[in-house]
Amino acid sequence: MTYTEDSYVEQPAINLLSLIGWETLNCYSETFGKDGLLGRKDRSEVVLVRELRLALERINPDCTANEITQAIDEINRDRSAMSAIAANECDSG
Repeated sequence: MTYTEDSYVEQPAINLLSLIGWETLNCYSETFGKDGLLGRKDRSEVVLVRELRLALERINPDCTANEITQAIDEINRDRSAMSAIAANECDSG
């Protein structure tokens, strides 16, 4: 048996998530771009914007397309240069 992070962490986590009803995908050979598997432009894009937009539209039917885009932009905002406290604060403005 091979002792790897995949066999001890990733696969058990994937199996558990599948058992509780989550959809899982093997994205090892993911295609990128707007029409790619997850709609990401490359591996560095962490937030699945295509899926997020659909979810935000579904749970916020009264929001405009612009408001949905603003929410996605805020979620994706680069917080890497901020202190941990500042990055986690809510901006009510």
